[in-house]
Amino acid sequence: MNIIQWLSSKTPQERIALIGGVATPVLLLAYLLFWLPFAQEIDKQSRQLKDRQENLAWMQKAAGEVMQLRSEAVQPLRQTPMRRCSP
Repeated sequence: MNIIQWLSSKTPQERIALIGGVATPVLLLAYLLFWLPFAQEIDKQSRQLKDRQENLAWMQKAAGEVMQLRSEAVQPLRQTPMRRCSP
C-alpha cells in the first residue's frame, strides 16, 4: 500500500489533519534552515555597510582637515640655543 492509497483510505478530516501535521514541521524546518539564516545574514551585512559608510565619512572629514592643516602649516620657528641659567 503506497501513501496515496493509504491517504485516500482516510476520512477528509483525517487527511486535513495529517497533511497539516506534516506540512507544519516541514515549513518550520524550512524557515529555520533557510530563511532565518538568510535574514540574519542580510541584517549583519546591512549593519556592516552602515558602519563602513560611517567610517568612510569620518575618514573623508579627517582627510579634509589634514589637507587644510597642511596648507596652513607655518614655517617652524627658528630654534635658538638654550641658555644655561646659573643660580
